[in-house]
Amino acid sequence: MSNSIEDNKPQQPEESNQPDKDSLLANTGILIQLAREKVLCPAALEESLRITQVIPDRKGWQNFISRTMLLLGTALLLCGIIFFFAYNWANLHKFAKLAIVQSTILVFVVITMAKGLDHIVGKCSLLAACVMIGPALGVYGTIYQTGADAYELFLGWSLLMFGWVAISNFGGLWFIWLVLVNVFVTLYGEQVYGYRIFSNGALYLALFAVNFIAMALWEYCYVKKVTWLQNRFFSRSIAIFLHYVLVQPTLIIIFGRGQGVLQIIPVIYALYVAAIFVVYQRQIRDLFMLTINCLSLIVVLSCVFGKNFVNNSESFILLSLFIMAITAMAGYWLNKVGKSWNN
Repeated sequence: MSNSIEDNKPQQPEESNQPDKDSLLANTGILIQLAREKVLCPAALEESLRITQVIPDRKGWQNFISRTMLLLGTALLLCGIIFFFAYNWANLHKFAKLAIVQSTILVFVVITMAKGLDHIVGKCSLLAACVMIGPALGVYGTIYQTGADAYELFLGWSLLMFGWVAISNFGGLWFIWLVLVNVFVTLYGEQVYGYRIFSNGALYLALFAVNFIAMALWEYCYVKKVTWLQNRFFSRSIAIFLHYVLVQPTLIIIFGRGQGVLQIIPVIYALYVAAIFVVYQRQIRDLFMLTINCLSLIVVLSCVFGKNFVNNSESFILLSLFIMAITAMAGYWLNKVGKSWNN
């Protein structure tokens, strides 16, 4: 059986090594169904899944381990440089501090130019150079006592690295840049406007706007088959953060009294949840996105139920039953959606 499968293996087009996601899901569902019906033996099923690239082969595992070790080594090297400054700060001359951090950036840039942006080593070197911009600004501000606020450091960091990010064709670097922008927005609101930026909901709205635009652009590039933006990890991480940004002020409204733009965030949350259900069920088939959407909805509905119906310790049993019921309904629906994609 496995030999016949290998003989009939379809030829992949030379211009793309990535299989279509929808066809991959469909083929996987067909193979699993054939195995359940005893048409394929376990060995043939495993070989078929390997051919359709569902199960990685030896070369795939080698590439994964190599890239993981390279990224881990880069992260440890950056941590070592930063902790070197922290430990030897008092014993270093100010020119030595500036020379070390700027020389490190220069070395990473030279490695990037030598390897090229299409090579994983070049991408990791460019990522390291971008990360080192932050310590360089911190060292400069500490030596010359510029008096800059923390949000100005992250603003300068994100602006200075944007040129490299724009030419990198590296999703991980774009994600790090987005994290820096989020830190800047958060610190700017906290240090300039104080606690009221949280109480009136303006900060939540700003963070939602920044990350929703980023997620929309990311998914648009994913649909358009931009090769270096096909990794689902980053868009899923943004979606999780968006749920946090919307669920927290929604719970504040449920259990307290909101003011300002905080009062409209539950409406935005409802529209966002509806959009997630539509887009990731029909346009981009992603069961993970639907799952975290259901999870956030379970949290909100459970809080609404508890606020209105739980008045004493005996009534907590009602809340438990409600949570079990909506969780079972969500699990049943997700299972049904997953099966419909495989048919």
